[in-house]
Amino acid sequence: MTLEEKIAVMQACRDGKKIQSFEIGTNNGWLDTPTGSPAWDWSRKYYRVKPIPQRTQYNWYESLEGTVFISVAGTRADGRNQSAYRWVKTTTETVEVKA
Repeated sequence: MTLEEKIAVMQACRDGKKIQSFEIGTNNGWLDTPTGSPAWDWSRKYYRVKPIPQRTQYNWYESLEGTVFISVAGTRADGRNQSAYRWVKTTTETVEVKA
């Protein structure tokens, strides 16, 4: 990590944002650090501000002919004019998008 990246993470910690660490040479993934100030060990770990999960809503539609399409966040997936077809909304699913 560059000095600027380290400073940005430490300032985010000071501002109360959640911090995650990744131990170099392991496959443990990003782990949450204890609240407050972590014991910074820049030679063994990478640090980052914990990403905020993004949520996207998917709407599933089915036509009377059995055709299925998905609309993401209210937009038509197939680009057709919805008023020209008779679609029935069958399901709504909200999912988290991984960073």
